[in-house]
Amino acid sequence: AEAKRGQQSLGLMLVDGDNLADYNQKFGYAAGNDMIFWLGQHVRSLAPSNSFVARWMCGDEFLVFTPGLGRDQCLELANYLRHNIHLESHELLIPITVSVGTATYPENGTTIEQLLEAIEAATKLAKESGRNRVCLF
Repeated sequence: AEAKRGQQSLGLMLVDGDNLADYNQKFGYAAGNDMIFWLGQHVRSLAPSNSFVARWMCGDEFLVFTPGLGRDQCLELANYLRHNIHLESHELLIPITVSVGTATYPENGTTIEQLLEAIEAATKLAKESGRNRVCLF
């Protein structure tokens, strides 16, 4: 609503941890929960300070909404998150990767429902394309 009122762009991302099931199977659910907590902390710390970060539907999915980001900036931020999460994850039991789907308001939708559908579709494509990728809707 704020982006609509101010005619401001909005970058949206869905950051989805890759292979959580494998992590749980190999190290147990407690370690999997630790990994999800770690991922959430790192998404929050790597995102710009004006971003809104929230855990999404599945355990290892995080939404990132960042006001003022256009398409290219959103893609740049998504690649920054993907790259740095993998680099910093070496402190975990095994390094992890993330797949990230991106979309921007108003280019990819003018309602929250349209934008959520867009980032979910882009994330699905990133997963199906081999994981550890960023896909723009």
